Amino acid sequence: MRKSRQLLRGDPQKEYLRIQNELVTGWTYANPLPELVERMGKIRSQLDPVWLATVRTCTTPPAPIDVGRLLPNIAPLAKTTVRLNPRPGSAANDVSKMGGVFLWPKDETWPHCEDHDSAFVAALQLRKEDFPEVEFRPGTDLMQVLWCPNDHEPGYCPDVRVIWRKRADVVDPVEVHPKPAPHEVDYTE
Repeated sequence: MRKSRQLLRGDPQKEYLRIQNELVTGWTYANPLPELVERMGKIRSQLDPVWLATVRTCTTPPAPIDVGRLLPNIAPLAKTTVRLNPRPGSAANDVSKMGGVFLWPKDETWPHCEDHDSAFVAALQLRKEDFPEVEFRPGTDLMQVLWCPNDHEPGYCPDVRVIWRKRADVVDPVEVHPKPAPHEVDYTE
């Protein structure tokens, strides 16, 4: 307790950034570093909200050149993107994540690829509150991306399904997904 008070009397911005860096590099589902999260919350109350907004999230720096200015024909096509920073480990079935077991109702058939006689693979699940940049369909708060783990023509890429749902509607979720048939490793690992 004495040490944390001492840290708060020092430079709270520097300590906040140090903790943020430690969380980014050390946090896993198996070890979520709750003591650091708690300490970060205490420091946050001492910080200027304007400063905090500029450092609060991990973001990609702006491009070193203005692509829209160099290529004005593509400027109207600019979109916001979200860069994901996945961490190894297992997580609850209703959180934002890549892979793992998704929040899926037991009474809903898991997608199956007829061309390869294979179950689809859970690729990406996003919660609306975690990704305000993504425009969700009305009445939904969960986006799920699944794909067949084999190449499909044209383009030699996986066949993709996007499912939009409301988490509260899934009252009896599955505990595991069907295993895919033999497939191309690149699409599952």
